Parts: sequence; C-alpha cells; structure tokens
Amino acid sequence: MLTHYCVAKNQPRMVAREIGAGGASAVFTFLDATGIPSRDSGHMDRAAFSFQDGDHFTSKWSWYRDGKDQWMERFATSGSDGAPASRRFAPSPALRREATPAGRGA
Repeated sequence: MLTHYCVAKNQPRMVAREIGAGGASAVFTFLDATGIPSRDSGHMDRAAFSFQDGDHFTSKWSWYRDGKDQWMERFATSGSDGAPASRRFAPSPALRREATPAGRGA
C-alpha cells in the first residue's frame, strides 16, 4: 500500500499490482482516495519504482483526470546527501518477501 500526500490536497492510495524479481521494481495503481469527489478528479493514479542499487532508484508518477492519464513525472533519487537512498526509500521487507518465489501464492 502506498499513500501519496499530494500538493493538490488529495490522498490517493495505491496498491502494488506488479512486483519485479527480488523487489527490484514495483508498480502501484489507484485503489481509492480522500479529498476527491470522484476518480475523474485530478490525482496521482499510478507509481512505478525501479531500484538500481542501494543508493539509486527512479520513480514515475501518472496524473489521472477525466478518464485518462494526463502526464507522467519521472524522478531519479540517489543517496547523494550521504545517507543511502535504500535507507530512506526502499521496499518494505514484506514487499521483498512477496517478490521471491517462496512468497508467491502465500
């Protein structure tokens, strides 16, 4: 589960629908939201994360409005401030477990 606290004053919740091998990537899609009267109101609708290593990852976010994606933002994040990005932004241990063959179908 991912909640996006948006500057647009809404809070869409997204669920991980796709998880890459070993938790190297995850795609979250819209579940529901607070602060919007209907799904067609503008909100972040999809987020895709790709973890390159312990210090680098990228994310892509889509803006949904009136029944379609309007645009997508891409962000690259690194541990350039001295703290590894993996310590600040990383999939939870549960997400990593689900991505392993033993965790599938459990």
